[in-house]
Amino acid sequence: MIYRYPNNWTICFLNNIIKNFQAGFACGRKNESEGLPHLRMHNIGIEGKLDLDLIRKVPHALAQKHHFLQKGDILFCTTNSAKLVGKSAIFNLDGDYTFSNHLIRLRVIPEDIDPKMLQHFLWLQWKGGVFEEHCKNWVNQSTLPKEKLLSTRIPLPPLTEQHRIVAKLEKLLAKVDKCKERLEKIPAILKRFRQSVLTAACSGQLTEDWRKNNPSSIKIQEVLGKIKKERLDKAKSLTEKKRIEEIYQCQEKGNSNDLPEGWEYILLK
Repeated sequence: MIYRYPNNWTICFLNNIIKNFQAGFACGRKNESEGLPHLRMHNIGIEGKLDLDLIRKVPHALAQKHHFLQKGDILFCTTNSAKLVGKSAIFNLDGDYTFSNHLIRLRVIPEDIDPKMLQHFLWLQWKGGVFEEHCKNWVNQSTLPKEKLLSTRIPLPPLTEQHRIVAKLEKLLAKVDKCKERLEKIPAILKRFRQSVLTAACSGQLTEDWRKNNPSSIKIQEVLGKIKKERLDKAKSLTEKKRIEEIYQCQEKGNSNDLPEGWEYILLK
């Protein structure tokens, strides 16, 4: 998609506005109880936020000084399935954290760009499929070459305008998150509503007012007795007759006190 940017904005390459481009490290040992948190592909959520539901920990000895994260760093996923290559998130946590070799840490030049502004733009590029187009693909995974990422064209507003854009975005996205939370509750609400409606229908509550205005002169016991007689007359064996008797004995065993007047219990078949 081609955008027309304001006149006071400039276009630069990603490589021009970062001071550090660092890959993480691989580690097969991922369940060290006293180890370092090691952020991986699954910790980068599809909404552009860190997902901390599952944190792996690795031995302290494997992490070098340049593997530690700082607040404001951008974690960018360079290896994953093709559709997930390019998702990113801002690191904003307290404490020591490292990251895997499937992620790249981008540390910006703060005098040039707000890291949140850059992360929002990279997320937009990812959602638009830009990074997927440049992936190298193998059987089980894809990767984005370093040179393709660094040559990404970045629109660059004045720094003060970037801060205003970020503040406005965060306010609007907070509202989006609240709306999403409410929408996610709708299926459960509809399920409970459906169950309550079915319960009302099957207990007679749904038609209670109708029955008051439309009293029936037909007695269900007489109807069931007539049907029972007809079925017994058509039965061709003692086994079949016994089964019919069992069906209609149900109405005698059932507690009809919890049913509306004129209703009866009966077996399905």
